[in-house]
Amino acid sequence: MIETINSQFKEIVSSMPGGVNLNLCYACGACTAVCPVSRIAEEFNPRKIIRMVLLGLKDEVLSGHEIWLCYQCHACMTRCPQDVRFTEIIKALRRLAVAEGYATQEFADKVEDIDAFSKILRKELVKGLYDGDLDESKAAMLERIKDV
Repeated sequence: MIETINSQFKEIVSSMPGGVNLNLCYACGACTAVCPVSRIAEEFNPRKIIRMVLLGLKDEVLSGHEIWLCYQCHACMTRCPQDVRFTEIIKALRRLAVAEGYATQEFADKVEDIDAFSKILRKELVKGLYDGDLDESKAAMLERIKDV
């Protein structure tokens, strides 16, 4: 399958808030190595997403579900030697996907709600574990996580 190349895509993304250092990426893979999402979702690869943007694969990037998988934990940003700020680039790609009709604003809002909920859930699980006060549903959830 031959993808349509949009030679302006990287310029568009790098001109958006958070995208300024996009062109500094030299594909070292530090972002992917530290990413908790890439450990559980093989298709999510921050280095690959950056490369696709730099190569101009606009339709593939904006129409794919991968840009919505990022948990926004910022682990990648702490490890990037070039300060590429992948989580900020993901935010820019999400805004672009909505603006250009690849996704709806309602969908983007629900993903943000899921991100917020998962952070709250983590806090509650850790607190319950620390306090020795996990209820049955939370304990069952932790058991399921062990299998991942």
